[in-house]
Amino acid sequence: MKKEDIKKCEILYNPVSTGFKEKNLNLIAKKIREKGIIPNFEKSMYEGHLIELVKEKDDYNTLILT
Repeated sequence: MKKEDIKKCEILYNPVSTGFKEKNLNLIAKKIREKGIIPNFEKSMYEGHLIELVKEKDDYNTLILT
């Protein structure tokens, strides 16, 4: 996947993670939009949910960040 082919970005996060700071979501969204990419945020709800979310979101030309 080339950088210029990325049209959307799925940001999957764990809200109870020790390294997670919800206040950073707005900054992340702003930076992604500046690159012309559509961000979508989704939080994992339980242990193992992140793996399911990645499988659901796996799509060509979609950047998935966890």
